Amino acid sequence: MFTASALGLVIANRASISGAAGGCQAEVGSATAMAAGTLVELAGGTPQQVGNAVGIALKNSLGLVCDPVAGLVEIPCIIRNGLHAITAQAAADMALAGVASIIPPDEVIHVMHEVGQQMPEWLRETGEGGLAATPTGKKLKESILGEKTSSSEPAKYQSAYEIIGPVMVGPSSSHTAGAVRIGNIARQLLNENPIYVKFSLMGSFAKTYQGHGTDLALLAGVLGLTTMDDGIPNAKMIAEEDGLQYEFTKRVLGSYHPNTVLVELTGSSRTVKVLASSLGGGKVEVQELEGYPLKFSGERPTLVIRHTDRKGVISELSGLLYQRGFNIARMANERSKINGPAITICEIDNKIEDSVLALLKRDIPIIDEIVLVETK
Repeated sequence: MFTASALGLVIANRASISGAAGGCQAEVGSATAMAAGTLVELAGGTPQQVGNAVGIALKNSLGLVCDPVAGLVEIPCIIRNGLHAITAQAAADMALAGVASIIPPDEVIHVMHEVGQQMPEWLRETGEGGLAATPTGKKLKESILGEKTSSSEPAKYQSAYEIIGPVMVGPSSSHTAGAVRIGNIARQLLNENPIYVKFSLMGSFAKTYQGHGTDLALLAGVLGLTTMDDGIPNAKMIAEEDGLQYEFTKRVLGSYHPNTVLVELTGSSRTVKVLASSLGGGKVEVQELEGYPLKFSGERPTLVIRHTDRKGVISELSGLLYQRGFNIARMANERSKINGPAITICEIDNKIEDSVLALLKRDIPIIDEIVLVETK
């Protein structure tokens, strides 16, 4: 598993493992290459043979489009995965037999990224092209989702463990696990029970959210459920029981990853706006918070601090954290104007107790609120 995830880590950081960003070559193709290299490792092959297996497998996946019928991870996904398992075995056998990848694996990965960038959007997990656009594909979509189709429409990963993806409920690490985490982050930032939420979806999220269960996943997240919760498929029923009203819309949100959503979550006393992307493998990244360009993932304990802009406040905050034994991994700050409202994001390396948050708020009076955010 470590070998597979390490190979995937290289592919993810140099290209993509997201179908919405690079087509199925980035998902099934990457998995095929990871499996091929791992099979060579298990058979006692050399590192060079592992690289050859990766190159051979990935070369034979170049250009593979992502065209799920009705947006469901079933047709052609299930059969395609099965056949590429055979490709992985064949690539491993060839590498072990001494067949070399004439084009080095690093260059193949680079080419896969270029091919994905040139691939039309309708062939990248939108459910609008390829097999999904055939007459039979359209009929299946209409029978499943009750929708008529139109013929006119065409992050850095830090750890190898992220590539394998989370233990999760649902069909897709990008569209289900990542969506749950985005909703859960919004819920944590709201810091009270939600009563209304509006999800504005773009790209692949907007095109296939029903088939992939993204709507259920986002709702589950704002309801406080996690990626391993069996209640995810029943999120709409739970929302009704909790009195949570919800709305899904489609809109262009900017030049972000295709799996991006704007979550506008309202409680009894406040509303938060979170723009976030699901990058693949369950990894997410907040792009904007309350309209401020503040990026964070929640993988580390993250302090989201609302305060008044004031000279020296960053120094004071970091000093207090240092005094209490906390190391800051990353910090970002945005403000509306000098001496106006501001938000500071502070990612730390170790766990932090609620009592420490209370002390920070007491010692820095201009802090209005501190919320601890962690992906779940």
